Amino acid sequence: MKIKNIFLLTRKNYMLIRKYIYISAVIAFLAPGILIAKTEIPTEFKDFFGSAIFLIVENVIVLFLANSLALIEENSSKGLAYLCTTPYSRKEIVVSSYFFDYIVYFSYCLIYGLSSLLFKSNLIKLDWNLFVMGLISAVLIRAVLIPISFKFGYDKAKYIITVLIIVIPFIASYLPNVIDVRNFNLMSLFNMSIKMSLLAIASLLIAELLSINVSFYIFDNKEF
Repeated sequence: MKIKNIFLLTRKNYMLIRKYIYISAVIAFLAPGILIAKTEIPTEFKDFFGSAIFLIVENVIVLFLANSLALIEENSSKGLAYLCTTPYSRKEIVVSSYFFDYIVYFSYCLIYGLSSLLFKSNLIKLDWNLFVMGLISAVLIRAVLIPISFKFGYDKAKYIITVLIIVIPFIASYLPNVIDVRNFNLMSLFNMSIKMSLLAIASLLIAELLSINVSFYIFDNKEF
């Protein structure tokens, strides 16, 4: 497995959905600040809603881009089947799917950081705890969905992804009705030391490696 090939495959993913990436970049920059400004959130709720909106926009963008990529590959003369005829190994194809998600998340964090300069009075600061929270959220969802996509293909997996894109904002909007957000600090769930947060990331990476190996097994035994 060559690192260069993984980067080339990731670049291929970017080229396939670059117009959707540009749209997502605009959404990532504007949506968090606009959502908070429009809802006129009281100061005491700022941490909760700020964290929730960061996670909502992040996961919707990650799922949207993953869904767009899967759709294009499925409709482009069975893209995955064609890739398997190229010099790229199946393991490299699998790893590039996971790597692409990390690129999307880190790019989102960068754009959010720039957006926080524009909406300074509304957005909460992207600190280490929020970064770890978002990373865990994005990685866990995709660690489950990627093997499912390889196993059943886009036609079946798309329903799960579409439902998640719809359900995530709905659940988040319903939470204030079932919990007292004044006494619930979402950030406190990840108010941990650097050592503990690094341990959480290490555990997350182990889960990711398990997901990658499951995807390896599924994709290696897949017939096109």
